Amino acid sequence: MSIKDKCPAVRVVMFPHDTNGTGTNIFGGVILSHMDLAGGIAAREVTDHRVVTVSFDKVVFKQPVHVNDVLTCWGEVTHIGNTSITVHIVVEVQRKREWIPVTEGEAVYVAVDDSGKPVPVTSPLTAASSTITATTTSPAACAACAHKHSATNQTGLMTRMKSTLAGWRRAWRW
Repeated sequence: MSIKDKCPAVRVVMFPHDTNGTGTNIFGGVILSHMDLAGGIAAREVTDHRVVTVSFDKVVFKQPVHVNDVLTCWGEVTHIGNTSITVHIVVEVQRKREWIPVTEGEAVYVAVDDSGKPVPVTSPLTAASSTITATTTSPAACAACAHKHSATNQTGLMTRMKSTLAGWRRAWRW
């Protein structure tokens, strides 16, 4: 199965505030940010632990991304280590009904416990962390692509993402 046969992890319209200094193309850091989100979502499918980004490698910007392009990112786990998860990320844009490959890269994530220390990907959650997992485990159809995804992963992921965002806001005083 091709990576693009999976449900996209991120799909977003590019706006003028996402452009670089010239105001013509989307800033590469914006694309990397969306790639990081897509990779993190893919990594979450193989562990119940929180994951943090350790590195990006082999990122290739093939084509520019423009305002009004619909940026779509797919992530696929390519390697699972003891504490690390490697994800291949593919990015395309939809421009006037045409799909254009724009970026591709690899990211490495590490599973961490509540204190931020690396833990084995397959280790069980601690009692404090288990509250983020939903009780429903029946597959639900994804509204975007009709693929079946575990409701546990979706609900737990949303809770973890909200918690992470709240932590960032406190750290950066948003």
